[in-house]
Amino acid sequence: MSPSHARRPGESKRKVPRANVQRRLKGVFVRCPGFFGQRELKVLNISELGIGLDRSTLNGVDPGVFSGRAEFDAQVLVGTAASPVRIRCIHLSDKLIGFEFVEPSDILRSLVNACFEAELLGSGLNWSEGAGAAQNDLRDASGNSIVYSLNGEKVRSLEIQLLGNRVAWKEGASVAWEHLGRWVPLVDSLRKQLVLFVQNATALEGKIIRQLESILRAGSSA
Repeated sequence: MSPSHARRPGESKRKVPRANVQRRLKGVFVRCPGFFGQRELKVLNISELGIGLDRSTLNGVDPGVFSGRAEFDAQVLVGTAASPVRIRCIHLSDKLIGFEFVEPSDILRSLVNACFEAELLGSGLNWSEGAGAAQNDLRDASGNSIVYSLNGEKVRSLEIQLLGNRVAWKEGASVAWEHLGRWVPLVDSLRKQLVLFVQNATALEGKIIRQLESILRAGSSA
């Protein structure tokens, strides 16, 4: 197994892809007006089926209120949208409180999938298997992928496919985007989505993610 593989090829880390939203500048939050008033609770990760909250935002709250799969009426805050949903506590640790959505609306599920598409796709990647699969080859069933080569522990080349967009890089060159049959410089709007995609590829080790992120960010005008 390649040293960059965090787990066996083809093994899925999560049943449902989750978007890690901690780095989002505007953040994602939840309110439970009937219990916590207008306090905004920071969301660490989100999927169409639930959320993980930062435990530190609930300092001083008796942990007993979350026992027995406790349920709360909540609002998920994404940008200017506030989507109502009932949430049920299913996990409690020192750093995180996990909630599942109880019968989430189609509107909420669509909002999550639309707003966090790149992150969810990255989280859903798995190692390729079978004859002809590259050693460092992550893919999903929809054709999204991350393929890279290593010299020791250093990334030497990279190719990513995301939502029909293909980008490539090799050491000593800039990241290029295949657009209308030509290779052109990467535009920043796509660059941001690629960075989110890579950051959420949880099958990769952190040191590989950091290298890929640095490669994609090089040349950004942001």
